[in-house]
Amino acid sequence: MDDTIYLYGSSPISALTHMCVVEQVGIPFEERINDDDFWADSNALLERKARPWMRLRLIHSFSEQERRVLSLESMKLNGLQHAPQSRKRMPEGVAELIARELAVVKNFWWVNQGGTADRRQDFQHLWAPLTAADGRRMRHWDSLDEAKAGDVVVHYSHGYVIGSSQVSKASSPMARPADFETGAVRDDIGREVWLHHFREFEVPVELEAIPLELRRDDLGEGSPFEHSGKVQQGYFFPIVSEIAGEIFKAAGLLESGPTDGAERSEASAGDPFAQRQILLDATDGKAIVSYRKEQSGLRKLLFGTKVTERCGICAREYPVQFLHTAHIKSRSACALEERGDWKNVVMPACLFGCDALFERSFLNVGPDGVIQLQGNYNETPSLAAFAKSLEGKVVRAFTPTNRVYFEWRNNQLG
Repeated sequence: MDDTIYLYGSSPISALTHMCVVEQVGIPFEERINDDDFWADSNALLERKARPWMRLRLIHSFSEQERRVLSLESMKLNGLQHAPQSRKRMPEGVAELIARELAVVKNFWWVNQGGTADRRQDFQHLWAPLTAADGRRMRHWDSLDEAKAGDVVVHYSHGYVIGSSQVSKASSPMARPADFETGAVRDDIGREVWLHHFREFEVPVELEAIPLELRRDDLGEGSPFEHSGKVQQGYFFPIVSEIAGEIFKAAGLLESGPTDGAERSEASAGDPFAQRQILLDATDGKAIVSYRKEQSGLRKLLFGTKVTERCGICAREYPVQFLHTAHIKSRSACALEERGDWKNVVMPACLFGCDALFERSFLNVGPDGVIQLQGNYNETPSLAAFAKSLEGKVVRAFTPTNRVYFEWRNNQLG
């Protein structure tokens, strides 16, 4: 679990194309995602029927520029013997090559997008007009022209930073897209910035998670904050890297504390797959911290540095790699403030049966936290025996403050 898998595109691409993280292993053939239509040879698919499958989550698609750096030729110069034909462990030299390509992020931007979030728009591009209706230029619009490919953008909506993305293409002239709404402007001529790799935070970050002194200090030209520390009206603003660091820390994505420049290469090589480097300005020079590109923030918040933890259902203690972050109330049904209430809406559930029974609604947690069974849990003797071992027990994670989330789940089952 959480291992990184790189996909290699054979000729004519001959380069790494995608980076994924392993979400689930040991999946039976019958429970895999049905992709039969994509198999040119159905017999080859059937030959794999007896094998266990794994589920991956895409976390990065390499751009054309990145693919040139991560080409077969480049990888051979860094320790790869020949073009990948099957699964194999990545040579250390190639891992270091990827770490260098992912690079250090120096520039961060803040975009206010309440309307975009309300309309469920894709977070794929930003647009702003050239001038207001009276002909004035607006700093928070003109700043789009300063964004460069590779810069990181944090997205703010209704009191929360809800996710981050990366600039894929610098600004270019563009008429107002049909899905954009603006206030009083002179015309529909403006500029557009394209984004990619938008990642919604598993735990949205409240404005108050950014220290007030940082918000008050970040009052340079084009700051997103008022003197009071509140978010001011406007669209696109630069932010200092310390603020970005606080956001990623609150989202559970910050991997390490500051390091000096001498430790930079070692930090990258230690975890080249999942980390990016943030260059922080410090009074004594520069400092580097790492944040995870993939969305493992919730696990980071739930488990911290723990090696073991107890299952929130059966109370048995396991290594954390055998525990899943289970939403008591479905994440898709949670409002922003509920997603931020991760201490109550999420619990650890073990992969030895509790998580599966809970997700498949075989377990009903009563108003007193006691487990009741429902559904076809008697389908096999082994399933029945495990389910019966939980019946009548009090869920370890149950508290008066998360009772409302268990009640929501019970109402869905009823």
